[in-house]
Amino acid sequence: MAGENVSISEMREWVAAIFDAIEVSGIKELSFEGRLYWRVHTGEVWGPEPPKAIADDLADDLKDIRSDVTEDLVFRSTFAWHTFDHFIGALTRLSAELKGFDFSSQRAWAD
Repeated sequence: MAGENVSISEMREWVAAIFDAIEVSGIKELSFEGRLYWRVHTGEVWGPEPPKAIADDLADDLKDIRSDVTEDLVFRSTFAWHTFDHFIGALTRLSAELKGFDFSSQRAWAD
C-alpha cells in the first residue's frame, strides 16, 4: 500500500484551525503545573521493538522551543526535528488538559 502525502501548508492550516477552536472555547494558555511527563524518542516509535519511556519536562520544552524559533532560517530548518520533539510535549500536555486529565497525581511523581 502506498503512503499518502500531505503538504506542509495543509498541516499548517490544520494546526491553525485547531488552535483557533481552542481559543474560542476559552483556553488562552497552557498550564505548566505538573511539568514532568513520560515520552519516547521519536525515532524509536518506528522500530520493531517497543520504545523505552523517558522522563521529560515541559519547562525544558518551552525554553528550547522559544530559543529554537529565534534562530536563523538555516538553523530552524536543519534542526526542526529538535523543535518538533519539544513541541510534542506541549501538544501532549494540551491534549491531556482538553480531556480533563487530573494532574494532581502528577505532582506526587514530580516531588
